[in-house]
Amino acid sequence: MIGNYISIMLKFYVLYLFFTFGAFSCSTTKNSRCIGGITVTLTDKSGLDGCTWLFTMTDGKMLHPINLDDYIENPVDGKKYIITYTKAEDMFSICMAGEMITLSCVSGIN
Repeated sequence: MIGNYISIMLKFYVLYLFFTFGAFSCSTTKNSRCIGGITVTLTDKSGLDGCTWLFTMTDGKMLHPINLDDYIENPVDGKKYIITYTKAEDMFSICMAGEMITLSCVSGIN
């Protein structure tokens, strides 16, 4: 009787460890380092007609992310990130301040 109890508890313990390590060991592109990415600064450009948040590159060029909300819940003006992206072909915006992009990875810099 006690042997069965120990055997069942051991199985539950192993399953618990398996799920715990499985849930916390995997990283997604939203939280991991963006390999080969560029450093940018998030800039609030809501003062410009039709603009909201843009990324400013180190050379001053602006990038207009079309999927920023997928990666950053609470944007903060001036926060630095490392990003990877692709150009958003055949898309237009009334904000004419930056090239439109689709983010593929965003990693905050502390």
